[in-house]
Amino acid sequence: MSLDRKNRSGAALTVLELDEALSPELLRELEELPAVKSVKLIHLDESLKDENGEGRSL
Repeated sequence: MSLDRKNRSGAALTVLELDEALSPELLRELEELPAVKSVKLIHLDESLKDENGEGRSL
């Protein structure tokens, strides 16, 4: 996990790097936290690339 803050009273960005897929239940719990404005999921699984080597959306 890493944290980046714009300034002392500003918004913060938290990044979670996981070794396993995030369960839908945990994703929902993160989204429902009162201090969380948005949750974005980036999945870097190499098997999701198409024949041109381009990433595909989930």
